[in-house]
Amino acid sequence: MLYLYLDESGDLGFDFFAKKPSKYFTVTVMLVQGMENRKKIAKAVKRTLQNKFPKQEKIELKGSKQSIEVKKYFYRHIESVPFELYALTLNKRRVYDYLSHKKDRVYNFIARKVLDVIPFTNAQVRVGLVIDRSKSKKEIIETIKTSPWQPAELGRLECRKDFIFESDWNKRYYKIKQVKPIFVEEDTELVVITVYTYFFKKEAHKNENNL
Repeated sequence: MLYLYLDESGDLGFDFFAKKPSKYFTVTVMLVQGMENRKKIAKAVKRTLQNKFPKQEKIELKGSKQSIEVKKYFYRHIESVPFELYALTLNKRRVYDYLSHKKDRVYNFIARKVLDVIPFTNAQVRVGLVIDRSKSKKEIIETIKTSPWQPAELGRLECRKDFIFESDWNKRYYKIKQVKPIFVEEDTELVVITVYTYFFKKEAHKNENNL
């Protein structure tokens, strides 16, 4: 199985006169092959958070905020793990004016361009896509409202739900799209930390909930 971790740097603001948006917008995908390698990276993240931020709760590793020391510590724990990086950077000043008001379209275009160059020859059955900010809010809300919650790592919660997909994704046909949000329950709200999206060529088996 291939695991894809997608994240972005910068913002999609285009008002360069009244505000101070970023000059560039970058989408990066990290490709990890196999459950064992995925677990090693997850373990490295957990170890870094516990050892470098022992008194802070609900913190996440952010490349733009963490120090070089923290980044080096994290990398030492994953340097033996094979992974690939794919990225595309947009010079926002070169975007057509009419597209500056269609941020979802710009985001989806950049993300799709990155995904299109990823080799999927080893993904015979499933592909897992992890996104930092979701474009499927309705599916996430439905999943949280209708699916049983289970404890996740670091005191968080998780749940999952299958949706009929029956379409092509990155030039491959998948029947099922499974959404798995990771979230925390606050006093007055639920905070979604990240969302895992899995694509299956057939119905997901019940025992795959333990992945």
